[in-house]
Amino acid sequence: MNRLILLHGALGTGNQLTALAGALSPTHETSILTFHGHGNQASDPSPYSMKTFAGEIAGHIRELNWEQPAVFGYSMGGYAALYLAATQPGLTGHIFTYGTQFHWTPESAERECGMLNADKMEAKIPAFAAHLKEEHGDNHWKDVLMRTADMMRELGQNPPLQQQVLKQVTIPVDIMRGNQDRMVEAAPSEQVATWLSKGCFREWDGWGHPLNTIDPKEMATYINRRTAEMQ
Repeated sequence: MNRLILLHGALGTGNQLTALAGALSPTHETSILTFHGHGNQASDPSPYSMKTFAGEIAGHIRELNWEQPAVFGYSMGGYAALYLAATQPGLTGHIFTYGTQFHWTPESAERECGMLNADKMEAKIPAFAAHLKEEHGDNHWKDVLMRTADMMRELGQNPPLQQQVLKQVTIPVDIMRGNQDRMVEAAPSEQVATWLSKGCFREWDGWGHPLNTIDPKEMATYINRRTAEMQ
């Protein structure tokens, strides 16, 4: 049976991935990783960074004693998975990213950070604010917002996944987005796929950025097919 690790996105937890893990269960042994400072680990005050998240993925793989498992990374999780592949080659197998933002500049980071204001969220999108409180706890959800914003600003100033870095990644990587995604544009994702030696770009019709807009069974079928093709 194939093995696959699932990684959540910014402001999320591993709970985002339970439906996809279930859809993959007939063909894959899966493990969902929740990054430090999120969900039931939200009390961890450490800063967020791609280097730290990649280290957590590496540690999780070694803990499981899995040899080159595939990785599905949603949004931020996809960036962390690719960063790991670029900096610690040989640890992962096939990487699948969905809804991952690759176009980071100081300006794009500030636009993203502008949406991470707790007071504005409570006033304008109270349901989402309530969801974050439930996921991360009443005492920590605002810290999650602030640490995520700090990480995004760092990505804007020093985006680590540049062309020369990605050209060193030799494992298969599928870069995916939904054509209704209002956060992640197609062009940067397509560009990244061309920089990867075994890169593939896939756009899903009718899907948006949130994971609840995808069809887990369709995604699982695609992952199974692509895994078989690249073996």
